[in-house]
Amino acid sequence: MEKILNKVQKPLLWSFLIVSALVLVTSLCYMTNYIYIVPDSGSTCEEVFHTLNKTNNMILYSAIVAIVAFAVMCIVGNKYRKKYYIANLVVGVLAAGVALVMAIINIILNISAIGAINSNIAGIAEEIWFYYPSLENASGVALNLGFSYFALIVAILSALIYALNLAFIVVKFIIGRSTKNAIENVDINLSESVGE
Repeated sequence: MEKILNKVQKPLLWSFLIVSALVLVTSLCYMTNYIYIVPDSGSTCEEVFHTLNKTNNMILYSAIVAIVAFAVMCIVGNKYRKKYYIANLVVGVLAAGVALVMAIINIILNISAIGAINSNIAGIAEEIWFYYPSLENASGVALNLGFSYFALIVAILSALIYALNLAFIVVKFIIGRSTKNAIENVDINLSESVGE
């Protein structure tokens, strides 16, 4: 079991960084998809714009926190240690746990943003057509939810990877402890048999 964990250790931690970078890229591209939504005060677009902006900010914050969490786990040695100590457990659980919580918040906010757009489709399209009359298909431009669904999938994927890392850290620590206890028991039994 330990050999399997040692083989999975680096790819799993690198997947943590890769998915965090994907979340960062998603946050940088998120609002670009909704460029035509103009936040006029009191308009339908204002509510939707603020929901999308809040979602985008949270995606960005979670990406930064996850990348910092990865760096902290690397500093403590979670990437290459064959045996995890208490410090590896504490730092790993805190880092992966915070990243997981933020990914879950991202999932909730993405679902909220998609719901805000879906519930205000007619009003958004009408306001976009008012501000940009040259657009032939204002509803098609504004309501392309493909990227929002992509952001939701990225949030779900990141939550899965962060949860796997969290579980890996705990399992690696427990197995390291049980191996240490087994070795100590063998040493105690050998010393008792030599003393007889």
